[in-house]
Amino acid sequence: MANLQIPEELLAALEKEAREGGYDSVQQYLARLVRQDQKRRAKEELELLFSRHEHNEPQ
Repeated sequence: MANLQIPEELLAALEKEAREGGYDSVQQYLARLVRQDQKRRAKEELELLFSRHEHNEPQ
C-alpha cells in the first residue's frame, strides 16, 4: 500500500464522496475510481482499434 499526500480540502471531498457512495474507506473509493478509469481507457482503445479496422487505417 502506498501513502499519498493529499491536501486537506481534497481529502475532505474524498471522504464525503466515499461516505455518500457507501464505501468503507477513501482507499476503497479511490480504487473504484481507478478501476473505472482503466475500463474507460480500455474501451476507448478498443473503439479506436475497431474504427481503424473499419476504415482500413494502419495502427
